[in-house]
Amino acid sequence: MEKIEPKTTYIPISCPNIDDMTSGTDYKADKVRAMLHQLFLARLAQGAYIGKNKKHPMNHIYAEGYVALDSTILRSLLSSYYKKYISFLIEKGIIQTRASSSSPAAYTPGYACIHYKINPELLFAKGTRRHFRKEEVTDYCTVKAVDKTAENYRISNAVNARSVALEPIHKKLFSMEKQIRFNLDDIDYWLENLKRENNTDIDFSDEVEKLHAIHDGYFYQKVDVFGNRLYSPLKSVKSELRQFMYFEGMEGEQLSNFDIKNSQLYFLSLLFNPKIVNEFLPEFAPINTIAANYFDTEDVQAFIRYATNGNIYTKWQNYRGLKTRDLAKNELIGILFSKVTARREGVNEFKELLPNVKAFLDGVKLLTETELPFITKTYLHLNGDYKVGHFHANLSCATQRLESRMFTKLFGQKLLDAKIQPFFTVHDSIYYPNSYSKKAVEVFNQMFVELDIPKPQIKIQTPFF
Repeated sequence: MEKIEPKTTYIPISCPNIDDMTSGTDYKADKVRAMLHQLFLARLAQGAYIGKNKKHPMNHIYAEGYVALDSTILRSLLSSYYKKYISFLIEKGIIQTRASSSSPAAYTPGYACIHYKINPELLFAKGTRRHFRKEEVTDYCTVKAVDKTAENYRISNAVNARSVALEPIHKKLFSMEKQIRFNLDDIDYWLENLKRENNTDIDFSDEVEKLHAIHDGYFYQKVDVFGNRLYSPLKSVKSELRQFMYFEGMEGEQLSNFDIKNSQLYFLSLLFNPKIVNEFLPEFAPINTIAANYFDTEDVQAFIRYATNGNIYTKWQNYRGLKTRDLAKNELIGILFSKVTARREGVNEFKELLPNVKAFLDGVKLLTETELPFITKTYLHLNGDYKVGHFHANLSCATQRLESRMFTKLFGQKLLDAKIQPFFTVHDSIYYPNSYSKKAVEVFNQMFVELDIPKPQIKIQTPFF
């Protein structure tokens, strides 16, 4: 039999001894561990994205502690006997399933998965803020099942209609992300001080569990078909906790970072540039005809100018008399990327102040699959079906793809060519060892000279912590 490496699993901190629990039964302790670990991973993955989207159909279910877990995953881990393992864990009070008014197994439309929840009482233990503890899986068949399940997940991401194949640059970026580690003791100390200073129990619990898992090698990757963005667990780490990161082998090196000011609007402003569209967004070439009608107008030039110098949200705040820049940002983003017919605060004022910008935006958001045939395989529901009539997404699709192709792929490759590594990107941000700070900014600036376009303003944090 081939030699296998034990697998680290995360199980509830106060879960009873699993070996004792399964002793004298037909159930394998390591398969129970694998099942509980899968619930842990589901919490991390679904909490990172579902929790941010109030309209997501699983949002309120996740808030109650439930996660959706597909039966194909359970079958892969636990074989065809997975239902017996679930019944066993329910009987022992370890997990529970969400019931509906008509059935003990509730489903959400579009999510053909039963919702599972770890017994909340098992997530707490005296003397620690952690919700999970580590235990190793050593059973040969279970380890192989865990490996197979992880590989199936990787393959499904690669062939999923909502994902695209990783390019060499994505693989290189991802390989550098896997070198990230966290100062876990410093995080615990910081959280305790935060609790005392704010006199409140701010809950970063699932976030901290995620950092421990990433530290131990929990990673997946995908590039989404919509915006061509690279996703991984590291992308969803809260910004407050990124200050505790370092690259493996560079424990003493502090991190710096910079990101583009009002990046969404900066990349949107580049859609008026036919050279940029043709080079980075050839599938959106019809935008050039629309842009040509408005490019030379005064309000379009003003919009481009303020989107480039980083002052556009402040300008809108002053124009609208809003109390904060964040209010101005949220209102302006809502106006720019919503449907043409959407009734939103500030729409009429926007149209009055920037009539030609509004006309351009509307023109882009009225392009259909006739002009943009690729969107039938891009604007997709979770089941892979085309979102008919979702044309207002043209603008967000174009800006996200421009950001990912220009910032992640082009800039990322230039950093690699300049021997500036390791680093990792989070959409329009980049994190790197502090000693590389000057070189990284120089490469960034030179890229815009070569592109012959105005350089955006950036926010620099150095050292990062």
